[in-house]
Amino acid sequence: DNGSEWVKHWVKGGHNYYYNLQTNEGTWEEPEGFLQNNTQLNKDDIQSVVSGVTTAYNREQLWLANETLISKLQARCRGFLVRNGQKERMNFLISQEPAVTSIQAHWKGYKQRKKFKDRKQYLKDHSEDAVKIQSMVRMHQARKKYRDRLKYFQDHINEVVKIQAFIRANKARDDYKTLTSAADPPMAVVRKFVHLLDHSDQDFQEELELMRLREEGGHQHPLQPATGE
Repeated sequence: DNGSEWVKHWVKGGHNYYYNLQTNEGTWEEPEGFLQNNTQLNKDDIQSVVSGVTTAYNREQLWLANETLISKLQARCRGFLVRNGQKERMNFLISQEPAVTSIQAHWKGYKQRKKFKDRKQYLKDHSEDAVKIQSMVRMHQARKKYRDRLKYFQDHINEVVKIQAFIRANKARDDYKTLTSAADPPMAVVRKFVHLLDHSDQDFQEELELMRLREEGGHQHPLQPATGE
């Protein structure tokens, strides 16, 4: 408050009217040392306030009347901005594709090298355990192979015995042929048939037949490997 007693009002005709707030008197002539009281609203101030309030009210009513249209317009604007931003982002990523591919390749290579290094270090730290496991696996495989092979022979024991008998009989015949036809037969062959040297060929044939029958009956005994005497 500047403490002034006077208020100036503009009236039609282009004249100013001065009103004293304390004496409630007025004059058309400007008082000496006139100073407009800043706490009172003049006509222009009132009209300005009324105009501002009216404009705000009209604007609000206009928005309310066109709220649906405005919402659609806002949605379209937001959609345009989103699409435009997405398009710009996509263009940026496309332009950076070589760099992105290079970074991805380096990262994958780094992970693979680290994984291999960690695995190598793990195996190094557990080398003794790995050797033991490998040894156990090999032993298991060997035992399984032996059991499978033994079972195969046990399942075919009759055939094996017959084959052994056939081989031994042929070996005996070959040894006898060597004994009777060779001028200097091997000592092993001579020792094998020394007990038959005083017998006839028929005795020897009977001995061969006896050996064959003995071999054929050998399937009742444990499996023996075929060996040449």
